[in-house]
Amino acid sequence: MRRSPRLALLLAVLCAAAPAMASDEDSCRLDDADLLANRALAWRDFDQAGSVPTSWRALVERGCDEEAVRAYTDYLAYGPVPEGERWQTTARFHLGQSLANAGRHEQAAQLIATARRQTEIGEMRWNLYVQGTYAFLVRDRSALEVAFESLKAEPGRSNAVNAGVLAGLLSCWDKPYREASAPACVAASGYRMPADK
Repeated sequence: MRRSPRLALLLAVLCAAAPAMASDEDSCRLDDADLLANRALAWRDFDQAGSVPTSWRALVERGCDEEAVRAYTDYLAYGPVPEGERWQTTARFHLGQSLANAGRHEQAAQLIATARRQTEIGEMRWNLYVQGTYAFLVRDRSALEVAFESLKAEPGRSNAVNAGVLAGLLSCWDKPYREASAPACVAASGYRMPADK
């Protein structure tokens, strides 16, 4: 599947607008060889498994936010194209999360807005989760509340987990995304995942 010209332009803008890496820790540094190695990974290994230390998942787990943005932007431009709408929207959402974790909320919101799906998968109401996350990033609390209440009412474990994240965003409304999306804010919200979900 071809990348849209709009997405290609957005990726180019993200690369150009990236500030210098805030951390000098060796564990966060990527060089050109790392980016080339990432491009050879299957998407699931890069995004989901974190099979090598330079993959997006591994960088996120170490808190290397700017390098996670750099790695994902490069991967989307040059690596294997994720197959199908589900994985393409997931990829854009994950890159958006990394932008948000790096404090780049406006750019994150722009990218996350492109992560909605035409076709939902099973019971998962992905678009409600995307809309709630977008609402947090653009500071629209009422839209976040609507997305949370709607998602909370849906069956299925994925919906319950994602509703928990939205509850955390509401509970920690005045904090940056990195903190508001963390488990501590979900716990502070008082949200309890229903046992039957």
